[in-house]
Amino acid sequence: MFFSMFKYSFKRLLRNKVIAFWLIFWPIILATLFHLAFSNILSDEQFNDIDIAIVNAGNNEEFVDVLKDTGIYNISEQSLDEAKKMLIDKEITGYITVGDEITATVNQSGINESIIKMTLDKYEQVSNSYTALITANPQIVQSDFLTEFDFSHDYIGSQTQNKNNLNLVVIYFYTVIAMAALCGGSRGAEDISGIQADQSDVGARTAVSPAKKSVMFFASVCASITTTFISVLLVVFYLMFALKVEFGNLFGYIVLLCFISSVTSVFLGTMIGVLVKKKLPFKIGLVIAITMVGCFFSGMMAIDIKYLVQEKAPLLAYINPANLITDGLYSLYYYGVGERYYINIAILSAMAVIFSIVTILVIRRQKYAHL
Repeated sequence: MFFSMFKYSFKRLLRNKVIAFWLIFWPIILATLFHLAFSNILSDEQFNDIDIAIVNAGNNEEFVDVLKDTGIYNISEQSLDEAKKMLIDKEITGYITVGDEITATVNQSGINESIIKMTLDKYEQVSNSYTALITANPQIVQSDFLTEFDFSHDYIGSQTQNKNNLNLVVIYFYTVIAMAALCGGSRGAEDISGIQADQSDVGARTAVSPAKKSVMFFASVCASITTTFISVLLVVFYLMFALKVEFGNLFGYIVLLCFISSVTSVFLGTMIGVLVKKKLPFKIGLVIAITMVGCFFSGMMAIDIKYLVQEKAPLLAYINPANLITDGLYSLYYYGVGERYYINIAILSAMAVIFSIVTILVIRRQKYAHL
């Protein structure tokens, strides 16, 4: 009986054009608008290797090797005149002259120019540290200490490890996924209305039917979770393949997050459905309002809002499902699978359990004197 009820509920939800619009087509429309608005920013924010020229590279081959090891520079060895010409023609960001002192020449200020300066400053600091140690204790050269005394490798590596993952604009698109998932709460509210005799005609007929209410409820909820999950994945596929939004290479973990988000959103809707003593349109409106407020605080309208909330009101960030979904996707994209991702997953799962328990407890206590 469960599977037949599940199939009926699933087909009914697929035929609901209003819900399909809000869960699939509206997120796709919004994501497309974001893409049109931020397409230039998306390309500008991506980190590209910095083109530089080295003049008199033979005077300090060790320094040139250090630059190559960073992995962030396209290096060419040029004469001084050729390097100046390339800088004027904007073929390079700057050129570095190797002599008694190592100097950099650029013709403007910007992020790439600042990176070049930071690299030279770091190299000078490390070189001075080596010189001071050797001067103070010449015997240290014969030990293994200097092989461990490496300031540059970890410093450069930590900054360049995710050089293709520096784009904060993707958070806007991740909030669209959060919105699509949380709108599934409207399906949960509709599921509750379908078994409450005082809320709908369907609920009244369900109350007098011989079928078990618990089986009907869980079959309907499972259908809602399934359709919400499919809807969210369709939005993810559109962002990933049509709009070319970066998600990283951990697709399985993205699917897991989308599934748990779907479960949480549906049970959020069921909890609202049993706690709010209003008709179904009001409950659906409340679900959508909660969804949009949550997306606002997770950075949908302005990324700065997300970080302001995390700084000033971190508790709000942890109880906002939209922020947890957005942050989970971004943590996968930027940091990979780690503690931050699992924390988001754990909190969303805990929310789903709490919402479901509240729903079940309230439903079990509802009784009707007459229909």
